[in-house]
Amino acid sequence: MVANVEAMRQAALAARRLAARSADDPLAHIRWLPPQEALHRCPARRKLLRAGNQAYGKTTAGLAELIWRCLGRHPHLRVQPPPIEAWVLCASWSQSLAIQGKLWALCPKRLLKPGQRYDPVNGFGAHAPTLIFANGSKIRVKTTKQRALDLAGATIDVAMFDEPPASQRLYSEVTKRVMARNGVILLTL
Repeated sequence: MVANVEAMRQAALAARRLAARSADDPLAHIRWLPPQEALHRCPARRKLLRAGNQAYGKTTAGLAELIWRCLGRHPHLRVQPPPIEAWVLCASWSQSLAIQGKLWALCPKRLLKPGQRYDPVNGFGAHAPTLIFANGSKIRVKTTKQRALDLAGATIDVAMFDEPPASQRLYSEVTKRVMARNGVILLTL
């Protein structure tokens, strides 16, 4: 009986240590599925992960790419050093809130700029939602309901469309935004 209690105590301590490590760096503890792993290993400047709804964690895989690139360390690819600017383009504000929640859950909080917060109602802010890392990298969340001209003028390093772009013009405008820095476009749909 005493041996069982001690074994249970040790197992509980180990579970707590694992939970603490997972909370500190959630991406380090994900076991990626083959399609996600293929996306992460792909060196192309245009990447696509297409699958059925809720089938392969497309958004999670794409957000991991953004986080790794913002941190300047990717498990499979050489990426440019921080700071960088990344965009996540969502179909709607309500979809963006869900994606902002996923992004928050995946980020190692100790590597974010002090004071960064996520609110389930307003995400990273209702007007210009942005997640800022301590190294200066930023992930801005936008919707594809914005006009292409609303996106003009910026120079960014990475853009992720979480669903198909609303128009060819919007896709073309975002492509121009990443050109100057030889950036990457991810499509998870």
